[in-house]
Amino acid sequence: MPHLLYAACAVLFLAGPASGGPASVERAAARLAASFAGPASGRAVAVIPFRSPDGSISLLGGMLADRVTAGLIKAGGVTVLDRRYISRVMGELELGAAGVTEGGGEAGRFTGAQYLVAGSLLRGADGAITVSARLVSTADGRAAASGSAVLPAEAGLDYLYTRISAADSEAEAAAGGIYGGAYYSDRDGGGCRWVRASSHMPGAPALAKAKAMLAARRRAAVFAGMPGRPAIIISEEAGGRRDGDGWTAALEACARPSGPAQGRGLAAELLLSREIFAAGESASAVITVTAPAYVFLYNTDPGGAAALAYRGRAEAGRPLLLPRDGGTELKAAVPEGETCSSEAFYVFAVKAGGPAPEPPAYSSLSSVFSFLDALGPDWAWDARAFSVCR
Repeated sequence: MPHLLYAACAVLFLAGPASGGPASVERAAARLAASFAGPASGRAVAVIPFRSPDGSISLLGGMLADRVTAGLIKAGGVTVLDRRYISRVMGELELGAAGVTEGGGEAGRFTGAQYLVAGSLLRGADGAITVSARLVSTADGRAAASGSAVLPAEAGLDYLYTRISAADSEAEAAAGGIYGGAYYSDRDGGGCRWVRASSHMPGAPALAKAKAMLAARRRAAVFAGMPGRPAIIISEEAGGRRDGDGWTAALEACARPSGPAQGRGLAAELLLSREIFAAGESASAVITVTAPAYVFLYNTDPGGAAALAYRGRAEAGRPLLLPRDGGTELKAAVPEGETCSSEAFYVFAVKAGGPAPEPPAYSSLSSVFSFLDALGPDWAWDARAFSVCR
């Protein structure tokens, strides 16, 4: 069974920072990260997208935030919070880069960040782009450190600077590769089609294992379903192994088509404060739905055992911030006798309108999917993986 502290509940992950980019961006981000790693040592830090003078976020602004985040993680000694999670919470609190100083205390209280890295971009007449950033304390709004770098003029950077980001670059990176790595097997029985799916994820074994298993499940569901209608996994046999720089997960799943319009008019998104937790650490989550819905959060282990961790109601377009709106402190736990735990969290949203359904408190993930599918077409889901280590 997955492991929760029931005075609290375990929390999970989001995909890691996107990698790559022009060499000048890599150098600038490394310089800024080095400037902030020392002053932020032992603290929780969030990096928000760097903004242009008009307040917009360009592709370059998102890329720089990703790479500074990666640099802080690599430096070690700093707890780096997930950027998409922070952006969503700050948007709900009506705080932006310009409002960090005035609203620093509120930002820190609800995001868990002790410092925010806020940056700006300014293109000069010669085409060079000056990057300026500050490490701001959420306790008093004061700058604990600052840094700057200049990106020389080049065609690729000009394009990134002028194109407004329509979607978070991390989200785009996380979405890649979902449709590959799956095929039908010749196994029969169970009233479904059997699908084999696999996925490799780099990184520390515990986190990579959780991410790889989640990706394999997504691949199986998408492959066996119809466009916009992932299949329902009725049962599965899963395994995996440590492989090179990470973990490779493989499963054989019994999948059948979902309802004719599952999730029509309803989508759910789950964001979490970060992806790696120490046992006993508090964490936060954001749930967003596109229509009024009852929401259910399940904590699952790699084998698919599921435990209901939270239930409540969310309104369309208004992020549900946990624990602020849920009244439950979120804490991570490691099973007794283990060093690290590989887990995933699933949020299910059922469109409101009738009585709230009563899904099982303890079950298998496939049974939860089947329960919700029997309700009809108006439900949706999202999931993230995470790891907890002592």
